[in-house]
Amino acid sequence: MAWRRCSAEMAVGLGSVWGMAGSLASMANPPAFELGAARVVRADMHAVLLALLAGLGSGVAPEVRTTLDVPYTDSGHPRHRLDVYAPVGADRAPVVVFFHGGGWRTGDKRQAIQGKERVLPAAGFVLVSANYRLAPEHRYPAFVEDATAAVGWVHRNIGRYGGDPKRLFVMGHSAGAHLAACLGADPRWLGKHGLKPADLLGAVPLDGGGMRVSEAAQARSPILAGIYRQAFGDDPSVWDDASPLIQVRRAERPSDFLLVVAGRGLMGLPRADRRSREQAEEFAAAIRAKGARAEVSFWPDLDHGGANAMVGNPDHPLSKKVVAWMRERAQSAMRR
Repeated sequence: MAWRRCSAEMAVGLGSVWGMAGSLASMANPPAFELGAARVVRADMHAVLLALLAGLGSGVAPEVRTTLDVPYTDSGHPRHRLDVYAPVGADRAPVVVFFHGGGWRTGDKRQAIQGKERVLPAAGFVLVSANYRLAPEHRYPAFVEDATAAVGWVHRNIGRYGGDPKRLFVMGHSAGAHLAACLGADPRWLGKHGLKPADLLGAVPLDGGGMRVSEAAQARSPILAGIYRQAFGDDPSVWDDASPLIQVRRAERPSDFLLVVAGRGLMGLPRADRRSREQAEEFAAAIRAKGARAEVSFWPDLDHGGANAMVGNPDHPLSKKVVAWMRERAQSAMRR
């Protein structure tokens, strides 16, 4: 059976079975074509092959239209770009905007998706993965402003890719989870683009920190405190300004939230931020107090990286949980 080769950009993060499958994809070097400032790659039967090699095994992966490096502002900044993964033939499909992790100082939109570019289109979603400016060169609020601009671009333009601008979700891992929480809870950000947190169908922070920045910025762990101070500075008033748990008070109604919390830290080590689950519960209570729905989903056997990677594994219960949670809201929105 003939198949067209998938590009290196379809490679997933290294260090896992998903990464190994993505590395196989990087061996191919097919032509891409230009669409404005973006590059478009189409993956079809090769995506099925990669899925089988990665152990997906069940079902047939859809053909996915991949559009890479789309500018979402006119700044010309190299970090102001996003990738779109849309099922071929999508028509008003729900959309997930994903923000990578990396402590607000590193990370990339392509490496961090770790299989979501297959799982989410297979479930009927358009996936958008966005980069943003990084610390220490760009401190808060730069990265939240960029996340906001990316969602604003998606709202205005995603119809051209088969997405529904009225059915948007935000998702992020680690530092990206903080960005998703800011957009879903604090109306100042999306308000710059004529939107409100309640216009999102849901926010899915994957093992995120920064719900209350001051706690981590003053942590006993010098490594953890240093990461936060590099991103948010040393001013306690800025810490509070950047904290979704504090700023949710501004929202008339926030987005619904699914807060995913891992039981272990990086590489399975004990967590440096020992109050992550408690903070998630506090944040969920604050969301509910504002009239939205919020659920904390705790995964004691997952580590920090696994909370992201397993969303891209369709056989893992976390992936099934996240997809079902979003699908229920997307279908409900269609019935309104």
